[in-house]
Amino acid sequence: LKIGLGAPDQRDASLIGNFPNPFSETTTIAYEVRATQSLQITIWDLSGQRVKTLVDDTHTPGYYEEAFRAGSLPSGTYFVRLQTPQSMASHRMVLLK
Repeated sequence: LKIGLGAPDQRDASLIGNFPNPFSETTTIAYEVRATQSLQITIWDLSGQRVKTLVDDTHTPGYYEEAFRAGSLPSGTYFVRLQTPQSMASHRMVLLK
């Protein structure tokens, strides 16, 4: 049983998610950075293959959005992964064409 709001999020960056989800051609991935650092955002398929690198750069603190265009990718489940030197987070996305 968990009571209360819990501990505040202490991660250096958070992957908020994508919208819309499911999506047909384009979705927007939202994330927040709390300290200046390098980070990478990648898209992976269910077989564990990286299909795209969206971001690979240094960010200052703030809220960010990045558009992902599926292009010729087939319908299915994909994962967006945000990775920093200190942490990693992932989120499931569904592509419906």
